[in-house]
Amino acid sequence: MATVSSRADVAVFNELAAIDRLAAIHIERLLPGQMSAAQFGVLSRLVSDGPQTPTDLAKGLALSKATMSHALARLAAARLIVLAADADDGRRKQVSLTAAGEKAFLQGSGALSPMMLALRASFPAEDFEGALPFLTRLRAWLQNGALT
Repeated sequence: MATVSSRADVAVFNELAAIDRLAAIHIERLLPGQMSAAQFGVLSRLVSDGPQTPTDLAKGLALSKATMSHALARLAAARLIVLAADADDGRRKQVSLTAAGEKAFLQGSGALSPMMLALRASFPAEDFEGALPFLTRLRAWLQNGALT
């Protein structure tokens, strides 16, 4: 009988937790200034998807409301984003990227480029492609409440 420590499902979660911590450490060492991985993730989402509500950003980045609020406050203080009333529903906020925010994103992307090149050189594309379907299903399952 398999022990908890030898079960593949437990091992997957242990690996994911370690990867998350290590990736954040490496990313934050490379990002300009005091930018966190969460803050860079917000900038990245705004660059790719345009203005969004804080709730949509938190859901899309799988961040807690508290972490999102903190990230948005720091980005707004640095004038990298603008928080404004939603045009359709004034009770909601809309987060938009400023020109300085786009510049910070480009600087961050450039700073991460060597690490991403090294990552791609260290593993064949097939490894990433093979892992992606399972990881996508696992993320969706967790986002849906992790219950069957």
